[in-house]
Amino acid sequence: MSDRHVLEEIRALKGETARLLGARAEHLAASGEAAKDIAADVKAFLSDLRDALALEEAEIERAFAGRTATALVSALALGVVIGYVLRRKS
Repeated sequence: MSDRHVLEEIRALKGETARLLGARAEHLAASGEAAKDIAADVKAFLSDLRDALALEEAEIERAFAGRTATALVSALALGVVIGYVLRRKS
């Protein structure tokens, strides 16, 4: 092989390496943007979920306000039923 041929191969490899590194940088930038978009969507979903849970919690508090005894008896009965069902499955 001549020196000229080796130099041409090195230049070709250098060009190919630069092209591949550029493509990799583009992919990294695109994936970073996609990750940011997904993170924004998740944050919005969690915010909506938190608001919905706060509304439901307030609704449950209003439903049981002034009915402490009824709520306790209902919880006890539900606990007994769940315990009985779980005991039968074991």
